[in-house]
Amino acid sequence: MDAKTYVAYQDLMGNNSSVFWDGVTDTYWPDYLFENGQASRHTVGAQASDKNGSIYVSVSYVDDNGIVTGDKDVMKRLSGQINAEYKVTDWLTIGTNNSIEHSKVRSISERNRINASTLGATLVFDPIVPYTYDMNNLPQFVANRYNDPAFNLPTDKDGNIYGISQQGDGSLIYHPAVMRDRSDSESESFNLRGSTYANFTPFKGFVFTSRLGYRAGNSSSSTYNHPYRMSAVSVQDMSLTGTNSSDLFYQWENFANYNLSVDKSDFTAMAGFSFQMTTNNSTSGTAYVLTDTAPNYRYLSYAVNDARMTLTGQPSQRANMSYYGRLGWSYDRKYMIQANFRADAYDTSKLDPSNRWGYFPSVSAGWTISNEEFMRDFKEATSLSFMKLRASWGINGNVNSMGDYQYSDVLAANNRNGYNFNDVDNRTVGVGPSGTLPNPRIQWETSRQVDLGLDLRFFKEKLALTIDWYNKNTNNLLTSTAAPANTGSSITYINAGKINNHGTEFELSWKDTRGDFSYGISGNIATLHNEVLEGTQVGRVPGYQVHTAEPVTYFEPGFPLWYLRLYDVIGIDQQTGAPIYADLDNNTVINDNDRVAAGSGIPDFTYGLTVKMACKGFDLTVYGSGSQGVTKLFSMTRADNTQLNTLKLFYDDAWHDASSTGYTHPKPSRTDSKILCSTDRIFDASFFKIKQIQLGYNVPKNFAQKLHLDTLRIYASLDDWFTITKYPGLDPESSQDTGSGLGVDTGSFPISKKVVFGVNVSLF
Repeated sequence: MDAKTYVAYQDLMGNNSSVFWDGVTDTYWPDYLFENGQASRHTVGAQASDKNGSIYVSVSYVDDNGIVTGDKDVMKRLSGQINAEYKVTDWLTIGTNNSIEHSKVRSISERNRINASTLGATLVFDPIVPYTYDMNNLPQFVANRYNDPAFNLPTDKDGNIYGISQQGDGSLIYHPAVMRDRSDSESESFNLRGSTYANFTPFKGFVFTSRLGYRAGNSSSSTYNHPYRMSAVSVQDMSLTGTNSSDLFYQWENFANYNLSVDKSDFTAMAGFSFQMTTNNSTSGTAYVLTDTAPNYRYLSYAVNDARMTLTGQPSQRANMSYYGRLGWSYDRKYMIQANFRADAYDTSKLDPSNRWGYFPSVSAGWTISNEEFMRDFKEATSLSFMKLRASWGINGNVNSMGDYQYSDVLAANNRNGYNFNDVDNRTVGVGPSGTLPNPRIQWETSRQVDLGLDLRFFKEKLALTIDWYNKNTNNLLTSTAAPANTGSSITYINAGKINNHGTEFELSWKDTRGDFSYGISGNIATLHNEVLEGTQVGRVPGYQVHTAEPVTYFEPGFPLWYLRLYDVIGIDQQTGAPIYADLDNNTVINDNDRVAAGSGIPDFTYGLTVKMACKGFDLTVYGSGSQGVTKLFSMTRADNTQLNTLKLFYDDAWHDASSTGYTHPKPSRTDSKILCSTDRIFDASFFKIKQIQLGYNVPKNFAQKLHLDTLRIYASLDDWFTITKYPGLDPESSQDTGSGLGVDTGSFPISKKVVFGVNVSLF
């Protein structure tokens, strides 16, 4: 809302905002907080090869200055790539693939809750508050605080005081620039990733591979929180947090492949094992007093020890191993069958030794019907060139959705468990129960999936159609639940619940060439039905809570995962403008029993469309994707802070007085928090987005050679530029929480529109 609409909306609510407005100020906060970001990427590479081997080397540099004004969101990254392979003898080939990366990042909070992010404050802060004040004409309430040593008002780089909301003085949401500038956060990392392998071929058809994969890195970060005091609740003490972490991961794999052909049959066999080890060692410290707060003193070396100072750090290690195998058979390019089996186990960091191993088989089969003799006449009559029927079944396992050592008794060391020994300023760290009730019976979470597919191609491969149907059941969900009260613990992990996902995927494409002109068009659509078949406990389980501390999503059999369950607004009182809620149990009290299923953040189907055209060196690609059937709860608000800005439609389409007509929303209220958890705040978030429009030109080879180049390509593209949707929020594609917050929009950064220019050059 602009200032005029905002004031009218607040006055209609009863907040009497007009007394705080000078009638002139109309601050559009995005203009002050966001700008057109710029990013550049430069890559230089070289390759060489002969009959015995090849090598590729490249260096890349990325400089990205994000969309937030100033230099708070900057990323610089230098990376290198080295890939090489060499045939030592007829029976031995060695190779390696490695990437090295060094990056520096300055960042701001990107959390999607409005009271914890710069974006949230930019969207909802009062438009009647100025960006900064004229220091020669301060409002009286600002002047009083400016002259009061108890306050520490933040300012811009020129010393001008940032605007303060009078009506929002008790709010945790304050000036967006203060949210942006309140912390200086920097991080730096160095990482090496790669693999080195050797292939042994002692006889025909047999290959033994030994491969070592690795990832090693070190990262450090520093966050300095500037002190300020704007009001009784808008307070931040100075603090400095520094962290340093080193990580090492390696995976050693050894496996053998054997291929054998006998007449019309082809046999394949594979067997192997792998071992993975992950180690981490991190240290973190936080200080609240420094010898000096000047920028060159903002290091933990200048910390002054006090009772609040903290220091943590410990190493961690986890390992897992796998055995796996595969057998395959195909006959006469018509029939194919393949069976797989793997066994996985973690060390004691995840599961009790009695449940450590998980066993996961799978099988697939295919029938290329078009290669059958009886299909010859049918193929000629229908221009069919290929037909294949596929089927598969398999089991997958997961154990990473829970933390470490949740099955056993774990002790935690912290100040809360300590004792001060009559010295309050030097509390000794103590050890006590972690709060998690051990459960040695927890085991692998498993997913069983069936797939059926059909591949068709016509008119000499010009027309292609693929159809896939799948059905997936996820069993023994690893989830936390409340521990029995008599145990003294707060949570425990259990295996409970079952979720089904099934749907059908279609892909249709056509490609053709007419002289110098070639083109192709392809589209896909995928349906999805998600349903909880078994709950994790008796009754429905509440999930995500909005700012009123009321849950709005639930886990319940018979419904989609974390579906929206809300109060149902069935009408609006013509005389008062108050919402009329459905009273399902007819007891005249609106409570949880009156909520209804109101949609889900899981789409009914997704789809995509790609068009490609090329002619005489020019090429055009247009790619788009969409989602249908998503319902979102617009929740960029707080019941305890009704002075926040919001969508304009909540005023334009609201009841204004007893003579109002054509309204769809009730009169705004500062006392009715249920409206924030009701069907009045849900919207259809279906969308179609043009993800990319790219136009390129490949310079003719003879002209490129005159420039002493092998190839030269120039291109430009618009990425994420056009969106078709009725959703009134920022971006229906990104404005969604995760986990139990599916379908709840609490204010997320939209996917940025990008204009991209590029040049690809290859030398001889």
